[in-house]
Amino acid sequence: MWTDKIILINLILLSIAYSLVGSIWIYWLIIVFDINGNFLTAIIVYNISILSIIFRFIPGNLGLNEIIMGGLFLSLNSEFGQGIIIGLFVRLSTLLIAFTIGIFATYHNSMYFNTRSFKGVINQLKLLIKN
Repeated sequence: MWTDKIILINLILLSIAYSLVGSIWIYWLIIVFDINGNFLTAIIVYNISILSIIFRFIPGNLGLNEIIMGGLFLSLNSEFGQGIIIGLFVRLSTLLIAFTIGIFATYHNSMYFNTRSFKGVINQLKLLIKN
């Protein structure tokens, strides 16, 4: 990765875009829920909560990420509960998007497994794993 400058620059730009979109999403939630905060708060909260993924104590960091967001909001002169609400809303919206796109993608890609049922997909995956 370090030797290919184009890939490195693309990864850096993608990381910046990912951080910016997530920060805008948090800032929008701050505005919608009428929470004491600004765009700098959103940037700090989002990027530190992304770094919290490093510490995996619970699968998917269920609850841990929300508590970290609550603590971040508390340290940035907001309320702990407001941070938890923002964290829960981010988690639920992410799961909703992943679930709907996941079902569509599974249905769309099931033709590559020569089947139209989940049982057939599981059987095809078992065959692939055995080989």
